[in-house]
Amino acid sequence: MVKDTKTHATAHLPIDDGTLRVLDAWQTEMKARAEACGAELQPDSFMFSHAGDSSRPIYPDWFTQQFRSIRRAVGLPKVRLHDMRHFMATALLDSGASVITVQGRARHTVASTTTDLYGHQVAESDRKAADTIADLLA
Repeated sequence: MVKDTKTHATAHLPIDDGTLRVLDAWQTEMKARAEACGAELQPDSFMFSHAGDSSRPIYPDWFTQQFRSIRRAVGLPKVRLHDMRHFMATALLDSGASVITVQGRARHTVASTTTDLYGHQVAESDRKAADTIADLLA
């Protein structure tokens, strides 16, 4: 069953060229799999599917199980797949990305959600900004 998002919104986020190449290669592989099954991918096919014709999405928990397996295999501490969302937001804020940019990437409806969750990181960026201004004025 396919469910709508909590906010009923569609996300349109830019991706880097490397990720685009990986997704293009995956789509080529999915087309080859469909042809091997005697099927053809439809324009509304799912990018991630176990069905030969990509007509059904992979159950979301499959990604969580894969993440757990990979995490264990490489010896990472116990972290959840959802923790990667927090890592992304924190890393972006730490790199100097604006709260508005992180809000959009995290799909928060309002920027206050982002600052409530990652306020410590915003405060750290603000401290770095203060140091930068002080260095410029010195």
